[in-house]
Amino acid sequence: MAGPGAPCDPCAPAAVWKRHIVRQLRHRDRTQKALFLELVPAYNHLLEKAELLAKFSEKLKSEPKDAISTRHEDWRWPTRW
Repeated sequence: MAGPGAPCDPCAPAAVWKRHIVRQLRHRDRTQKALFLELVPAYNHLLEKAELLAKFSEKLKSEPKDAISTRHEDWRWPTRW
């Protein structure tokens, strides 16, 4: 008695190519996923930095101008390293 996929089974060629397509799709998914494994965390880190920069910019905009200039005038290069 022949089982599914046996040569005399009329559905055998269809089953073979379908399995082949599924294997190819799984392989493609694994390869493409591997390419993005490093990219996604790096992009998330970049978004966090951009958000932090935006907060700093807003904070600087909200500070009075004399407070910003005083802070820069107080800062000096060290005389000895």
